[in-house]
Amino acid sequence: MALQHFYARVPARVSLYNRADGFDTFACSEGITRDFSEKELSAVCNVALSPEDAELVRQGLLAPVYTQFLARSGELVQSCVTFLQKDYTGERSAYMVHSLIFNGEDRAALLNVPEGPVLDRSNYLHEMDGFDVTNPGARPVTDYPETAYKKEEPDVSEFPEGAAGDMLRRYLCAVLELLCGKVKNLFISLPLQQDRTDFMCTLFNATVRVLPYHLRSALSFASRVSSPAQVPAFRMRGLTMLPEQVKANKSIIISFEKKQMLGLSDEEVMQQLPIVDFLCSLRGNEALRREFLRFCQHVTDRMSDFAAPTFKALGDLVLLFRCGCDYCEDQNVIPNDDKLTDLILLYEKCRKALPDEFRIRIMRVLRRYPEEHREIPKKVFTKLSKMYPTEIHGTRRIILDVVLELIHTDLMRDKLLVFLGGIIEQEDVGSRADIIRHLCAVLYGGFLQPQILAIFARCYEGADEEVRTQILEKALLIIRTKAVQEQVINLIDEQYTDMTPAQKTMVLDTVFEQLGEGDALAAELIRLINTHAKVEDPAHCEELRTRILKEIEREQRRPAHPLLQMQHAVSGFFAETVADQMLQEWSGRRLFGEWLQIILGGPLNERTANLVYLCQKKSDADGKEQEKLLEQIREVFREHPPQATLAQLLDAVDQLGALYGPLPDAIGEKILFPIVRDALPNLFKDPARTLTVEQVIQRVEKKPLITGCSQYQMLQNYLYMKSEAQAGRPAAVIRYGDRFSADPALRTGLARYMKADLAGVTLPAQSGLAMALMLSFLQTGRAGLADAYAAFAQPAEQSADKKAAAKAAADAAHQAAELLILLCGSMVDDATLSEPLRQALLAEDSGLREMLSTYLATPGAKERLQAALNRLKPQNAFAQACRALIPQVMPKQSFLSSLLGKFKKG
Repeated sequence: MALQHFYARVPARVSLYNRADGFDTFACSEGITRDFSEKELSAVCNVALSPEDAELVRQGLLAPVYTQFLARSGELVQSCVTFLQKDYTGERSAYMVHSLIFNGEDRAALLNVPEGPVLDRSNYLHEMDGFDVTNPGARPVTDYPETAYKKEEPDVSEFPEGAAGDMLRRYLCAVLELLCGKVKNLFISLPLQQDRTDFMCTLFNATVRVLPYHLRSALSFASRVSSPAQVPAFRMRGLTMLPEQVKANKSIIISFEKKQMLGLSDEEVMQQLPIVDFLCSLRGNEALRREFLRFCQHVTDRMSDFAAPTFKALGDLVLLFRCGCDYCEDQNVIPNDDKLTDLILLYEKCRKALPDEFRIRIMRVLRRYPEEHREIPKKVFTKLSKMYPTEIHGTRRIILDVVLELIHTDLMRDKLLVFLGGIIEQEDVGSRADIIRHLCAVLYGGFLQPQILAIFARCYEGADEEVRTQILEKALLIIRTKAVQEQVINLIDEQYTDMTPAQKTMVLDTVFEQLGEGDALAAELIRLINTHAKVEDPAHCEELRTRILKEIEREQRRPAHPLLQMQHAVSGFFAETVADQMLQEWSGRRLFGEWLQIILGGPLNERTANLVYLCQKKSDADGKEQEKLLEQIREVFREHPPQATLAQLLDAVDQLGALYGPLPDAIGEKILFPIVRDALPNLFKDPARTLTVEQVIQRVEKKPLITGCSQYQMLQNYLYMKSEAQAGRPAAVIRYGDRFSADPALRTGLARYMKADLAGVTLPAQSGLAMALMLSFLQTGRAGLADAYAAFAQPAEQSADKKAAAKAAADAAHQAAELLILLCGSMVDDATLSEPLRQALLAEDSGLREMLSTYLATPGAKERLQAALNRLKPQNAFAQACRALIPQVMPKQSFLSSLLGKFKKG
C-alpha cells in the first residue's frame, strides 16, 4: 500500500497548511506530516516552468512529468506532475502533483520484484475534478485513503528504440557512473517540443529492471526538465536541450537520436565493460535476470558490504554470480590463474553470504586443473586448505574430487598428500573410503609411500572391511620396499588380530611368499608369525604349522636353505614348529643334521639353551636314539667349536648339569668337559679377570674328568705359588713358578694375571723377590734382577731426619741385595730347576750388571756384597759372575777421596 499526497493551486479553504489561495497540499493520507510534505516533497512540488513550457501548458500540450526519488527519511516517493490548462479559477494555468509514498515493506514490494514496471503511470490522477475544490463546503483531506500499487502497464523487457548496441552499453555505463561513481547528473537529451514521456518511462523501467534491488531506489528520475538547474535532486533527467547546450559539471549527457555522449570517456566505458556487458545480457534472458536479482538480494541481505553503491561491490556481485550461475562459461569469466585467485579470495570473504548452490558452482572452477593437468596456484591451494574444514558438504566434495584427481598426476603431490592427511579423519565414511581408494591406486607407483602408509595406519581401524582389504592389498605389494618395510609390518602387526579370515589368508600368502628369501624381511615376518600365533585359535595355529613345514620342505629342493638357517634366529612359534617336527618326524632325514648345525652352531648361550631343549625333548628316547643324537651333536661341536669365554663354558656345564638323565650327562662328559679342559688356560687371557682361579677350581673340583687334566694341575700350581709367596717361602715360589708350561703366550698371560691378583698385597721380602724374579722370567724370559732389586731396595717408611732416612735407605738396599744374591746363588746350584731359568740368571740381559752398579753406589755396599758372596760356594757360577762384574761397575773415587782414604788407613 502507498500513502497518497496531492499538491496544486487551490482556494484557501482547501489549503491544508498555508490557509491561503495558492499552491499547497490539499489532500493526503493519514501519516504524512507537514514537515515531510514541505521538506521532502518540495523537490517535486516546486515546479519552475520555462516560458516555453508555460506556453505549452496554456495550450494544453505539455505532457505529465514522472519522477522517483528516495527521501532522506528512507521513503520511496514516486510522483506525477500533471500540467493543467485551467486551474480552479478558470483563468490561469497550473499543475497538480500526485505523489505516492512507500514505506518499509511497501517500498520493498514495489522495488524488490523481478517482474512488472517499477514506475507505472496508471497509478496517478491527472484531474482535480474529484476533489471539487470550488465547492464552498470543500475542506482539506487529511485521511485520503492509501492505495494499492497497480502494475497495469506492460512489463518492459527491452530498452526503447535507439537504446541499443554500443549506445546501450555506453548508457548503462553512464547509469553505473551515476550510481557508483562521481557523476552527479545523467541527462537524456530529448528532441525539442516533442513528448518523449513514453521513451523516458520505458528507458527508466528497462534500466531499473536490470539493476539489483538495492540499487533501484538510488536512481532518482525525472522524465523531463527544461534546464539542468531544474529539480537538481533528481539525478537522471530527460532534458529538452541539445547536448552541446548543456552546461553542467560532473554530468553525462546522452543523445540517443544523435548517438552522442558527453562526459564519459571510452576508457571509462572499457573499465566497467564486464559489468556493463553482463547487464546488457540480462535484457534478453529472463531466467538469467531473475536468477541474478534473486542472488543479489540474497547476498546483500546477509552482507552489507555488497549493498554499498560502489563499482567494486557491484563488480564482485557480478563476478560471483557469473561464476556461480548455470548460464556462463567459467573460462570466459575466469580466463587465467590470476583471475581465479581473485575469485577464491573474494569467495573466502563472502562465502557464508552466498547461496549453497552458488558456492558449489563457483567451486567447480577448480575442475580446470585436473582436466588441464595443471597445478593449483599456491595461493589458491593455501586458501582452499584453510577454508576446507568449514566449507559445506557440496564444496568440500568438489575440492576433494579435484585433489583426488590431481593425486594421480605428478603435480604438487606432496602438498595434496599433506592436505588429505589433514582432513581424512574428519571426513564421512564415504569420503574416507574414496580418499583411501585413490591413495591405494597411487601407492604402488612409489610416490610418497611412507606418508601414504602413515595415513593408512591412522585410518585403518575406522574403515570398513572393503577399504581395509584394499589397504592390505596395496601395502603387501610394496612389502619388499626397504624404505617402508617397517611401516607395512607395523600396520599388519597392529591390525592382525582384528582381520577377517580372508584378510589373514591374504597376509599369510604374502608372508610365506617372502620367507624363502631368508633375508631381514623374512626375519621380521617370522617375528610377526610368532607374535600372533600366541593368541590365535588352535585351528589357525595348525594351519600355520602346516604352511611352515611345507615351506621348509619346499626349500630343500633349492641349493641354499636360508629360511631353515633363519628360523632359529627368531625364537617362538615358528622355531618351535620346526623343532617339534625335526625331533618327532624328521630326525632320520638328512635335513635333521642341517637343522642341528643351525641350532647348535651359534653363540654358546644359544647352543646351551638348545642343548637343554634337546635333552628335555629326547629324555624319553631309547638309548640308541640318544647315542645317535649325541654323536650328531658332537659332530656339530667338532665342525663348529664354540667361541666362548671360560665363564660362559662353565655356565653351560652348570646348565646341563642341572638336568637328570643319560643324555645331558653324556653331553657334559663327552662334549663340554673336553672343551672346558682346553679352555682352562684361557683364564689367564682374560684382562677383566671375570673369574678367579679359586672360583674356577671350586666350580670344577667335583668333575673328575676335568680335575685329572694338566690344565687343572696348572691352576693348582698357580694357587700353590701364590700361597707360598704369601707364606714367605721363596724356594717354593721358585719351584712352583718353574713348573708352568713353556708356552710363551700362556706364561705371559699368567704373569700378568698374577701381578693383577697380587696388586695391593704386601709380600715378605724373601718371597717377594722370588715372585718378582719368576714373574719377570715368565713374562719376558729374562731374570729381571735390576727391577726386582729396585722394587725391594726402598725403605718401608720415610723419615724426616736426613741421617735417619739415609741409614734406612742403606739398610733396605743392603737387605735387598743380600737376599737377591743368596736367592740367585741357590737357584743356580739347584739342579731341580729348569736349565732355562738358571741360565737366565747368568745371561747378559739378566739385569745383574745394572743391579750391582746401583747397589755399589750405596755406602758400605762393597763390604756387604763381599760378605754375601762369601756365603756362597766359591765355585758358584752366580758368585763368580758377580765378582767378575764388581770391578767393572765399582764407582771410581775422586783424587781427594783417594787421599782421604789413604789418610784414614795411615
